[in-house]
Amino acid sequence: RRVLFRSRIAGLGTDVVECRRIGHLIDRHGESFVDRVFTPAEIRACRSHRAWVQRFAGGWAAKVSVLKALGVARRRTLRWVEVEVLPRSNGEPTVRLEGEARAEAFARKICELRVSVSHGEAFAVAFALALGRDDAGLVDPP
Repeated sequence: RRVLFRSRIAGLGTDVVECRRIGHLIDRHGESFVDRVFTPAEIRACRSHRAWVQRFAGGWAAKVSVLKALGVARRRTLRWVEVEVLPRSNGEPTVRLEGEARAEAFARKICELRVSVSHGEAFAVAFALALGRDDAGLVDPP
């Protein structure tokens, strides 16, 4: 017999960033900035588009929103590459956590992270929703 868990909202996060700001950071710091913030797969995904600065800005906003949803946005020990946001074939962003970010999600019983990212020429915005497992709310399947 299967037991289902009710989920609860464990955290919310959002971020808005000027695309020009991210472009300036890339111009000023070059690949050292890109490599410090983005995983190789994220870099390939961003660079494969004509509007690659907007893609990097969207990725930045997505990472910040995920860290806010996890409740660890101000923690200095986290590495940016511990949060990876990549599109599925249909464009829907998926989140993969590593290291301290993954440990924090596990400790808070977060079982799913959902992210929405949008960008235009000037701004990128992202919203993250962390869903946690509510062990107190066990539900029998119908």
